[in-house]
Amino acid sequence: MADAARSVKHYVSDCLEERHPYDIKKGFGGRNERDAGKVFDGFSTEGIEDNLSNLTDSSISDTEKAKATHFLYSHSASEEKKIFLLEKGCVSIIVSVLRNTQDALLENQCFLLLRSLCVIPHGCYPVVRSGGLERALHALTDESQKESRDAARTSAAHLVYQISVNPSGVRWMLQIDDGDQFKLKTAVDAPASVEVTPADILRTVTLVLQTEARGGKMVAYAAGAFSNMVALQPGLEAVLCEPDDVLAVVDRYLSQVTAPALFDELVASLLTALWNIAMDQRGVECLEKFQIPSRLCDLFLLVSANVEAIPLSAQRVTMGALSACHKLTSIKDSSVEAVGVEGKPRVLLLIEYLRTINRKEEAAKANGREPSNDVVAILKNTNQCIRFSSEVRGTRTLVHAYIDAMEDRKEAFYFRRQLYFSTKWEEEFDASV
Repeated sequence: MADAARSVKHYVSDCLEERHPYDIKKGFGGRNERDAGKVFDGFSTEGIEDNLSNLTDSSISDTEKAKATHFLYSHSASEEKKIFLLEKGCVSIIVSVLRNTQDALLENQCFLLLRSLCVIPHGCYPVVRSGGLERALHALTDESQKESRDAARTSAAHLVYQISVNPSGVRWMLQIDDGDQFKLKTAVDAPASVEVTPADILRTVTLVLQTEARGGKMVAYAAGAFSNMVALQPGLEAVLCEPDDVLAVVDRYLSQVTAPALFDELVASLLTALWNIAMDQRGVECLEKFQIPSRLCDLFLLVSANVEAIPLSAQRVTMGALSACHKLTSIKDSSVEAVGVEGKPRVLLLIEYLRTINRKEEAAKANGREPSNDVVAILKNTNQCIRFSSEVRGTRTLVHAYIDAMEDRKEAFYFRRQLYFSTKWEEEFDASV
């Protein structure tokens, strides 16, 4: 009989005293008492609204609020659900929770949800304007309970990075656009009480790079956000106003790159940031004060000696940053100096490296494929390094001697054209069509 009873939809218990309605606390009538203070998942819009209400209910514990936030996060994958959450004022509710909790799990779930919403620009806008970004920066600078809050702080760094990746989000982060076109008419989020400036973001990113372990995701997210923000003028201005700490820590990380395996995501982000900074004349002069162009020259030696071992994406950003720094007279002059274990002038190493990448391009075309974007960018930036260096007469003398010594005269002809066609040295190197 018991087995049969278990197949009944409303089966409660085999014990007579526990059957409804004899013990109301164990029967259906006691459900509200038993479920008080608990949260439950729901796939309907009503279930999502209930969980948003749970986050504002002071009778709900932080543990249960963490569950409610996780349920909301699990439903935020689609753009439709993100919009629905934003229309219900989700961001302001989450920001309020973050301001009033010390629970590491709840804090982590809140930042995960905000990060998910920032995948679309409609989510970036309220997160930046309603205090979500400010809470993330606060979490990253808050030294209390750092070990237990590691996951939450990593999620906060991911949120900052996610905003910076979005083309609209990074502009709002740096106070370039007001973004009213992305403000949902039905959204009810309140404006943030604390304004976040580009300098605030830079200081926080710098602090993370200074204090956190290199191999962690938090540092990688911070470096990525730094790279994205300096691509725009307000981010660059923030660096130029306070360059000491951030450029010192960037130089420290680059000095640790002594093997091909160390060209990781973190280094690629930092090199991209230096590339963006060096594109501005004031920026490249600022880098020169910290001797970062010389550091990039050292990295090039490692790249040129390990072309097959280092990812092309890492080589691309290395050569991009180096080419931008070749505007400096000091780098042009040093191109004829002997470097590396072989004691060759750097310009000759650049030429040999360029020929190596040329062979990669030729191999791709021979197989019926277009060369990758990385290969095309490497060729362009390496060529630019050589052209900048050629403003020094001694460099052109070395290039003349190298090309004249090339055994394949056809390759020498096309190589001259590759280097100097449509430049002021076109006639000198017989590089015309």
